[in-house]
Amino acid sequence: MGLSVRILLRLVLAACWLAPSRPMARQDVLNWRVKVRPQLVLPNVSAAVARVLLEPSSCVAEGGVTLSVTNSHHAWLRPEQFALLEGQTCFMRRMVSVCYGVVDRFGLCVNSSHKVPPSDFRRSNYAALIWAKWRIMADALTVARVAMWLDADVLLLRNPWVALDLLDPRKVGAFDFRHQSEDPCAATQFEELQAKCANVNGGQLVMSNYRLAAQIYAARPRNLTNFHRLDQDFVENILRNRTNGFRSCALPAHFASYCWSLPKRVLRKGRDNSIPLPKRVAYVPLCQRVTHHFNCVTDSMKKKKVMRSMVASWRAECGNSSSEVSPSASRLTSSVEDVSRSTTVTAVGA
Repeated sequence: MGLSVRILLRLVLAACWLAPSRPMARQDVLNWRVKVRPQLVLPNVSAAVARVLLEPSSCVAEGGVTLSVTNSHHAWLRPEQFALLEGQTCFMRRMVSVCYGVVDRFGLCVNSSHKVPPSDFRRSNYAALIWAKWRIMADALTVARVAMWLDADVLLLRNPWVALDLLDPRKVGAFDFRHQSEDPCAATQFEELQAKCANVNGGQLVMSNYRLAAQIYAARPRNLTNFHRLDQDFVENILRNRTNGFRSCALPAHFASYCWSLPKRVLRKGRDNSIPLPKRVAYVPLCQRVTHHFNCVTDSMKKKKVMRSMVASWRAECGNSSSEVSPSASRLTSSVEDVSRSTTVTAVGA
């Protein structure tokens, strides 16, 4: 046996000896996830929101603002996220983001020099980031009438304000809270959305109630970790408490989620298992979708790739939507989305 082969065998044996056993490796992961994470330093966005609300907009609700957060890890998703709406000045002038260490051209940045390490699902400062949205929403709603939240991995295919018919002031106050369905959801009508799609995902939201946003943020755990329940579990508990009186409804299936396409899903802690869970659903056709949330894509490099691919598919199949469009051309039809006319608006769980 040659010298090089002997050296190689010794290295392999040494690696096997040094490698932790599977139980040890699992314990290491657990220890890392239960580590308490610091809460983010959050700048108050209310002044920035008040500033953009002075800008007239023909395609965002009166008193409406779109919110997000970005950092060096997620910044490269933003060109894909806004690729189809960047040319809609009426939309972008009402966009406000908390920007940690980065500045970009997508709306108004509220800058923070605070460093946020790369934080994919349940890693690093993930817990702090998902809770930050509720404080940002609460601050915004001190001056805005209604706020829309978009995670960094939500791809905008059409203007969601127009699609939800929120340019009509009567529709803005129909619900305190609208959210993406956590579970696979093919529903478009109010009753079915309430029955099958009530579990909350926090990736894309519409909120018009400051008290609700503040109550959610106040409910955050004292010690934030990446192991325990997610923010959306706490949100569901608040919404299901009838004494709170909050009116909520899932967004229709046109606000899609990548997770819905997975053949097998692990139910997260806190989910209401009384709500039926189909393994997967047929997506609304691409050209009818409003957004697509690329949750369940494991890292930002893969997210960017699939977001870019969908943008290309949209442009090839549906046309380029980056220019200004007529609101009536992009609105979901009344038979699909006009749930605010329902006479049975109740809190979730009622």
